[in-house]
Order: sequence, then C-alpha cells, then structure tokens
Amino acid sequence: MISQRYSEEAAAAPLGALLRHGLVLGGLNLDRGPCYAYDMAHRTTLVLDEPTRKAARELALRYDCSMSEAIRRAVLRHRDSVLGVPEKERETRTAALYRLFELFEGHDAEAEIRRLKAEDAGF
Repeated sequence: MISQRYSEEAAAAPLGALLRHGLVLGGLNLDRGPCYAYDMAHRTTLVLDEPTRKAARELALRYDCSMSEAIRRAVLRHRDSVLGVPEKERETRTAALYRLFELFEGHDAEAEIRRLKAEDAGF
C-alpha cells in the first residue's frame, strides 16, 4: 500500500523508481535515503550450522531485531574488537568524552549523593 500523499506519483512510476526516491510504502518511512529492499542486490547468503543459527537467534531476541541485523551487528563489533574502532568513530567518542568533562567540571559527586540520600530519606 502506498501512502495517500504519493498516490498520484505512484500510479505513474514503477516500484523501483519509488524505492530509489525513498517514498513511503506500506506505512514505512523511507524518506531517509535509499530503501533497504532496493539495495538487496548487495546481500550475502549465509549457511549456518545449528549452534551458529541458535546463537544468531539468541542475539536477535536479545537485541529485538532480525537475525540478519543481529549478525550484521556481531560482525561489526567483532571487526572493532579485532581491528580497533574506526578513526572517525574514535574521534566522535573522544569529543563526547571531552564534552562530558566540560559539563561536569566543578561537580561534587559526594555532595550530590548526600543530597539524593537526604531526599530519599522521606520515602
């Protein structure tokens, strides 16, 4: 089902063109870029043995995602653990850490804990 706002354009365009343009299909918002279904030409098929399939399923349940997404996340995390975090991501994390240092500069954690305990004493 194609959303109402694109119904005229949908009637005139083939499905592939709609997906390439990131239109809303079936209630999914695809406005953020190319559609997952359109890029399926880049997929890889895996044959998993039973223990690996079970592990992928457990990860998918834990992450509340599909088995494919769980495998994708596992591959990326394993890459990061073996090869290290990519430079751009490391820079982003470092910038966030320095921002936290700025935000909490002069903050007295012990005083904050005392205050919270005093507030909780009434409960």
